Amino acid sequence: DGIYSDEALGNVRLRQLSRFFSRQGDAYAVLPRLREKVCFSSYDLLDERSSSPAVSIYGDFDLVFCCNLLFYYRQSIRQRILDKVCRALAPGGYFVTGEAERDIVSNRNGLCAVSPSVAVFQKRREKA
Repeated sequence: DGIYSDEALGNVRLRQLSRFFSRQGDAYAVLPRLREKVCFSSYDLLDERSSSPAVSIYGDFDLVFCCNLLFYYRQSIRQRILDKVCRALAPGGYFVTGEAERDIVSNRNGLCAVSPSVAVFQKRREKA
């Protein structure tokens, strides 16, 4: 829904908060001008019957956030999740994980670290 608690936006700069969100009671809502450019959806990464969220059908995401999830699963499940995420990412797309997951993802499935100090990875572009 694009609605977030104060805690969820604790690290968002005040300038960005006022620029892209409006206060709604105890929460913040993404402003319509940003909301229309972003697809918010839920997706079960462990569902073997689907390859990407229903709203996208084909994937080709430029950016996927999957923070603080992978370290909860055993290696075989992690690999299944990474395979699914990589299939859904567009070539050159970015995958963001939590700091504790950087080593789990590093140099797997065609993902390369953008910088050694952050948990942001980029999917290799297909060669022409």
